Amino acid sequence: MTSDAATAGLRAEAAIEAARARPSGIWVGRRRFELAPHHCFACGELNEHGLRLALHGDDAGCWTELVLEPRFEGWQGIAHGGILATATSTFVAATGAQREALAARYGIATSGGVDR
Repeated sequence: MTSDAATAGLRAEAAIEAARARPSGIWVGRRRFELAPHHCFACGELNEHGLRLALHGDDAGCWTELVLEPRFEGWQGIAHGGILATATSTFVAATGAQREALAARYGIATSGGVDR
C-alpha cells in the first residue's frame, strides 16, 4: 500500500468513527427521527465516496444543501443527471416520511388510511 493510500485509509477510518460517535437524523416539527450511521450513497455518513447529504425538515418541508465536487460532473461544469436524481430521490423520501409524521400528528388521511 502506498503512503497516499494508507493516509486516505486512515482518514476514511477516522471519518467513520466520527460518524458513529454523533447521532444522525432529521427534524420533523418538534420530533427528531434518528438514523444509525449507514452506507447510503446519498445520505450515509459511512460512505466515504458518497454525497453525505444532511437532511433538514420542519413543518414547512424538507431540504438539503448540495455542493458537488468536480468528480460528480457529467460534462465539464455540469452536474451528472444521475447524481441529481439520487439527491432528489433521497429528499423526496425524507419528505414522504415527514408527510406521514405530520399526518399522524394532525390525524389526516393518507394513502394508507387515517393516522392518529
